[in-house]
Amino acid sequence: MQGVLSSDQALRIGGAEAVGMHGKKVRVVLGSADADRLHWGHGTNLYYAIDWGGVCYHGSRPRGSSPDPGCDLTTWSTVIDAHTGAFIVEGNGPDPRASPEG
Repeated sequence: MQGVLSSDQALRIGGAEAVGMHGKKVRVVLGSADADRLHWGHGTNLYYAIDWGGVCYHGSRPRGSSPDPGCDLTTWSTVIDAHTGAFIVEGNGPDPRASPEG
C-alpha cells in the first residue's frame, strides 16, 4: 500500500474533477482493475472510484421519472489512479433511489 493515496486525498482530487456533480452521499472505493480491458492503460492497477449519489443531472430519462421534475437523480462516478491521482474516467448511471424499487 506504499505510495497509494489516502481516501481523503482521493476525495479531494475526485471532487475537483466532478465540479458541480456533488450529490447527497459520497462513497470512495479503492480497488484493482484490468487497465488493458478497460482501455485505461496497461496491467492491473489500483484505482479509486468516487461515487456521488443523488446528483441532480439533466440527462436523458423522460420527464417525471425523478422526484424533482427539473432533473434526474443519478450517481455520478469519477475514477482516478490510486498512485498518481490522475483522472481516468467519469460518467453517470441511474440512482436506485429514483426507481420505485429503491
